[in-house]
Amino acid sequence: MERCIIRRILAEKTEEEIFELRSRATEFDWNLDKLTICGTKHGHRKAGVYMGDADTLLNVFQDILDPLVAEFHSCDLDAGTQSPESYETVTLPEMPAGAEIISTRIRCARSVAPYPMTVNMTQEQRIEFEETMQSIFAEWQEIPELKGQYFGHTATDQATLDRLVEEHKLFCDDDMCLKDGGCYDDWPHGRGIYCNEDESFMVWVGEEDHIRCMSMMKGSDVQKVWDMWYLGLQKIDEGLKARGKEFMFNERYGYINCCPSNLGTGVRASVHVNLPAYATKADVAAAITASEYNGLIQARGTQGESKSTDGVTIYDISNYTRLGSAPEKIQDMINGVVMLGSA
Repeated sequence: MERCIIRRILAEKTEEEIFELRSRATEFDWNLDKLTICGTKHGHRKAGVYMGDADTLLNVFQDILDPLVAEFHSCDLDAGTQSPESYETVTLPEMPAGAEIISTRIRCARSVAPYPMTVNMTQEQRIEFEETMQSIFAEWQEIPELKGQYFGHTATDQATLDRLVEEHKLFCDDDMCLKDGGCYDDWPHGRGIYCNEDESFMVWVGEEDHIRCMSMMKGSDVQKVWDMWYLGLQKIDEGLKARGKEFMFNERYGYINCCPSNLGTGVRASVHVNLPAYATKADVAAAITASEYNGLIQARGTQGESKSTDGVTIYDISNYTRLGSAPEKIQDMINGVVMLGSA
């Protein structure tokens, strides 16, 4: 109850207010029970909601989601507006000298109009969207940095799929929160991953969000990772618009995605870094909580958000909030690495 924001918000409602909330439905028939099933069944999740379409946030459940978003992102939603990506040249700060950084990654979530979110799509919509993305990927074969191959879950041999999962590149259907939320309905139709030839740039299709666009490289060259990621994201944006589709965006919330944690930029910048001063992930989390970066950065294990890291001092350090600008989020991550590395 203490961690899960939606549980606390609903606990303050009267029976009459809950009854009224249950009477609502969005344009794609998303209701209160569907919205809150993650928090109802998995109270350890902080937000505890999955949005079924843009209408969930913009209209039908805005009154309960606005306070959730404000708390999660530690922000005043009325303080300013969000801006879409301009794809202009960006120069990023370098990683701190001496940090034992194994790899660097930038990824973002994007949802695409006019579809509902992945937790609320039909099998036909999933397949149609996958085909749209495949047609965009086919246009990249003349772009040296992006040239590569799409591996669809329904059209790729199991050994290749297993390798991509083992290398932490491809997703699978192993997250119980996403399963209960509806993300794995019609599995594995409409799911897959695009990889460029050296697998430094990848696009997930059909996981929690319509796409997850990411660049991941060994070492600490965040600028190189950014340039690759930003190029691919721009080409997806342009390809969708040429087909009459577009990223969901709103000036109040930024890019709109399935989980409120990915509103705003939708960007998660992270490094896998050796921090021998911290024996467990809990130790890292305690250090963050006690610092000025509490609420701005987070620590995960390198095997995923929910896996144990006991006995391993390599951690995934990333920005926590997403609202603002992408370079700001990357700066938060770098500041966190500097702070933790000085222990």
